[in-house]
Amino acid sequence: MNNISIRDFYDLIGGNYFDVEDRMKSGDIIKYFVIKFKNDVNFSKLTMAIEEKNSREAFIAAHTLKGVCLNLGFNNLYISVNEITERLRTGNMDNIDLYYGKVKEEYERTIAFIKLLN
Repeated sequence: MNNISIRDFYDLIGGNYFDVEDRMKSGDIIKYFVIKFKNDVNFSKLTMAIEEKNSREAFIAAHTLKGVCLNLGFNNLYISVNEITERLRTGNMDNIDLYYGKVKEEYERTIAFIKLLN
């Protein structure tokens, strides 16, 4: 797959471009923030906190990432991040790898499509 448009990107990630456009009002602004998402540190923070078994820091990173995904309309990533956020809200890290695996898979998929934006 070669370069894709911002609308194609949203179709590929299970998002709704028009919902995001209603908030941001411009395809150029949307694209700017979508591309900027590649530099967001919250997924890395989540990964590190899970490796360190730090439920509090993992919750903070997941909760922040969840908000970013909601604002950008990354619906599929939002769903998986929401699940891990709610799991971590109580400090419970039992089976957290299952939740994290879903987040990681969808995050990597989203990043791969961002890299295709023209």
